[in-house]
Amino acid sequence: MRVYISDLLFTASPDSTLPLLQRGKGRPILLCPFAASEADPGWEGNYEFIDTESATHHDHRVDRPVLNRYLAAYRRHFETWKAACIRARIPLARVPAAGDFVSALKQEAIGVGAVALGN
Repeated sequence: MRVYISDLLFTASPDSTLPLLQRGKGRPILLCPFAASEADPGWEGNYEFIDTESATHHDHRVDRPVLNRYLAAYRRHFETWKAACIRARIPLARVPAAGDFVSALKQEAIGVGAVALGN
């Protein structure tokens, strides 16, 4: 069993990533933590974005069309991951970063068979 924990916010295709997790008859489970502020940020106006991997700063003006493109791309990205996981029969659960861990798992991870809670 392989438990892969990632926000999945990288450009590599799930079709290139998932086979690596299945190598050697591996049974992967994907847990994808996310923040509500990334899934539905509600941005409007001028923002300074910081690339967490390079620590570089980028100033951007975010208006409604820009926000709508972001939200559409974000949705498409995770729809692509979910579809690939369904084809590969790999459980994928998005897990909210806020709140307690058990409640976060109950939102999706249990329903898709990624985890089971004991007594």
